[in-house]
Amino acid sequence: MKSLQYEGIYDIFLKSTAGSLGERVSEALRSAIIDHLLQPGERLVEAKLAKALNVSITPVRYAFTQLSKEGLIDIYPYCGTNVKVLTKEFVREVCGVRALLECEAAKVAFENITSEDIETLRRQVELLSNPMDSFTSLRAACQADTRFHDLIFERSGNKTLIQFWEMLRSRMEFITSFTKIRTDCALQKRRHMMLVEDLQARNREKFLADIYDHCINANFEYFIDG
Repeated sequence: MKSLQYEGIYDIFLKSTAGSLGERVSEALRSAIIDHLLQPGERLVEAKLAKALNVSITPVRYAFTQLSKEGLIDIYPYCGTNVKVLTKEFVREVCGVRALLECEAAKVAFENITSEDIETLRRQVELLSNPMDSFTSLRAACQADTRFHDLIFERSGNKTLIQFWEMLRSRMEFITSFTKIRTDCALQKRRHMMLVEDLQARNREKFLADIYDHCINANFEYFIDG
């Protein structure tokens, strides 16, 4: 009999529309981690997951390699594989890298963002600030946040920056999953609407400063020391 966690992963796996089998397993595990079906520090066993998903070991190994690159799991040779434990040090590192990337993207994006884009961002703020129970899953709530920032990277037109952001996105959604359930909707709205208002006012200096503060300041009290 599957564990409750593995039943949830199997349900996600069945609904996945990703391309290859390995990508479907990756997406199922990614969602399970960000949705907290799999808890930080929980051990992941290839054979058990393969059996639970009714697949061979090969796509599970592919998924482990992929999620390790995304910073969602830790693979310890000859010791095992565990869901990443989010320490304050790890969160600071991710937020620091994100600030560097997004500030660089914002410098160019500021000149390219149109009035239509600003309205798109405004609507996204309304969505991401909705109560948690209005979303289909915790990950869906986190994705509403990251999609706001997707547009900033897209408008930079810098393909390399966009690629690095794509590498960082899963880490950010994982981090956000712990702050999202504890942060009130009004604060979420204020933090993002400030950026929209900066763009509306065409205040480049304030926009770049607020982007940096937005990226660098996480709620570190939600994570363990280390």
